[in-house]
Amino acid sequence: MNTPLTAEDLTTPIGLFNYARSYWRSAEQLRVSKVDVTHPDAPVVFLFYHAIELYLKAHVRSAGYKLDQLKSISHNIEKAGRAAQKEGLRLTEDDFALLKVINSDDNVIRSRYITTGAYTRPEETALSDFCQHLDKAVGERLATDGHPVRVKTFGPVVQVPAEQSLEEHLREEIETLSETERKILAYLLHHNQRMFTCDVDGGHASTLMSRGIVRRALRPGQAFAADDMPVEVPLPIWRWLRE
Repeated sequence: MNTPLTAEDLTTPIGLFNYARSYWRSAEQLRVSKVDVTHPDAPVVFLFYHAIELYLKAHVRSAGYKLDQLKSISHNIEKAGRAAQKEGLRLTEDDFALLKVINSDDNVIRSRYITTGAYTRPEETALSDFCQHLDKAVGERLATDGHPVRVKTFGPVVQVPAEQSLEEHLREEIETLSETERKILAYLLHHNQRMFTCDVDGGHASTLMSRGIVRRALRPGQAFAADDMPVEVPLPIWRWLRE
């Protein structure tokens, strides 16, 4: 009989790292979207905050921290930074100044709930730059420790102008496709296959995901293997490609 996996087994460094990267990239995408709501910045900074916390915890977890040690850090980002620095992560005084601001004035709570009163909040650009630094530095640490980190270089997130039609956007994207991207789309069209599976980070189709031509196709709570994630070409884009 197989021994059931415990929370200790399931809370892996690479799992924390991949979640951190997901929150970071989601923050970047939401940041440029300029959503027409009353508090568009709150979800953005919350995603940045959580990404930073997860990156730091991924580092100390890889260094040997147990789950109860992670729980003792709780959501104290400055404390997580000190622990990560002690375990070899290079952090500057400016980095700790940023972590201290995040920890002050209930900034994390303010990003999740309506509160009143004056407070100091980090600049989104500083949060973005710090996440980029952590993705590289923590990723290198995990790779050195033998974890299967997928090395990725993320370009700037580009927003499709509201006045630009889907057809206009797609025509511009099609003109700049790489050979690999063209082969993927050609294969799908040839086999009339709108959905397929790939690695959790998109694999060879990751740039098509960045372009918005391919997206994740998951139901809430749907389970999938890290190397077998369902993705799809959205129907409006698929119809345009077929034409």
